Amino acid sequence: CRNWRAAVDLCGRLLTAHGQGYGKSGLPTSHTTDSLQLWFVRLALLVKLGLFQNAEMEFEPFGNLDQPDLYYEYYPHVYPGRRGSMVPFSMRILHAELQQYLGNPQESLDRLHKVKTVCSKILANLEQGLAEDGGISSVTQEGRQASVRLWRSRLGRVMYSMANCLLLMKDYVLAVEAYHSVIKYYPEQEPQLLSGIGRISLQRVPSPRAE
Repeated sequence: CRNWRAAVDLCGRLLTAHGQGYGKSGLPTSHTTDSLQLWFVRLALLVKLGLFQNAEMEFEPFGNLDQPDLYYEYYPHVYPGRRGSMVPFSMRILHAELQQYLGNPQESLDRLHKVKTVCSKILANLEQGLAEDGGISSVTQEGRQASVRLWRSRLGRVMYSMANCLLLMKDYVLAVEAYHSVIKYYPEQEPQLLSGIGRISLQRVPSPRAE
């Protein structure tokens, strides 16, 4: 726990070196892939420490994680030719999951559903031979297949988070459906997932009343 707190402080100092972090809220800033990775690590550590309100406050300046300055196109001189979001995918998942720890599981589910919709759309584009954004693809067949694997894995990750959220909400039927769908994306995890599904089924069985 003490080491995690030290890591949070270290991330803060590194962000200060990037011109972000302490006392910079509301001021103009330039994001980089490195600074956003640091933000993700810091926010993940805050959640790990159970400092959910602190994490929510530090997430606030990022809005819904789709502001123009969070895209490569905003910095053409730094990232020439690159397109798309600079926000780490895991940071989007964390942003969605955080709300359930703050007592708002439905908000978490709504955010996760939006991420799932985007993942599904990108995957559909790739499987049709298009680029991730639906444009004409210029990548090799090998590159496209790697992208398909990546986005399938991401979609499975979102479904797993949704299943966990539904379980927290005690919506056991939908939770079990969601866990079953995860197996499609992570077949190697099938034994563990089926074991978890079995435990959920046991929770739903009413205990016999004492006579």
